[in-house]
Amino acid sequence: MMFFNYTAYYNKQLILLIYILSCFATRVHAQTEFAYITDPDGYVNVREGEGLKYRVVGRISVGELFWAASKTPNSEWIYVNCMAPISSVKTDEYDLILDGRVLMSGYIHNSRLSRLAAPFKSVDMIFIPKESRYEGLTDSILISFELAPYHRSDSVPHNETWGVDFNAGQPKIMLKGAHLQWGEQSFELNTRGFYEPNIETLQAFYDRTSQTHIITMYNGDGAGYYICAWQLFKNGTTKRYGFRPY
Repeated sequence: MMFFNYTAYYNKQLILLIYILSCFATRVHAQTEFAYITDPDGYVNVREGEGLKYRVVGRISVGELFWAASKTPNSEWIYVNCMAPISSVKTDEYDLILDGRVLMSGYIHNSRLSRLAAPFKSVDMIFIPKESRYEGLTDSILISFELAPYHRSDSVPHNETWGVDFNAGQPKIMLKGAHLQWGEQSFELNTRGFYEPNIETLQAFYDRTSQTHIITMYNGDGAGYYICAWQLFKNGTTKRYGFRPY
């Protein structure tokens, strides 16, 4: 039986992580946030440019999490990266898909945006080599992620494989599973299609307005950079997202 060399892999991942953070620190961490919309109509239109004169390319509904760039001094329009139903957006074979939704970018007016106010919390994750598993604890949730080597038999379609530039080769590591304990509630997170995890970037966030936990990670092999996120609701349900802001 062949065993995957996790030590060597994560040494390489650490170098990659430093590279990713250096490339995106000012473009993602310092200038972006996750947000919701606030609109009495229950949705907001996403336009292809900064202004009402530009055509509508999709919409974001109330309760949907999305990525929003920082507001610039010279514009009231915000660049956003979100997920939309495939049926509502013109797609091609290169678009990344997740759970019947496709990545979409555009602009919304700043007055329709509500940023998550509380700060993110970094989570100290401990690696358990014998079980290929990470565990971490925040103030209110216990997190456990299981890893496994990538196999071609995973049969995830090309445009549903997040975290790798296939021109540079196949992914090496996949998120095999994720378990969270929030009080008396247990959550099994859907990790299908999420590859090349950078567990060190995992963050936990609690939104008091919607009473939901949000878990995020900045993953990928460089060219395949992406952000994965999950919403955890009090009723025991979850919803996941994938973003590629740039």
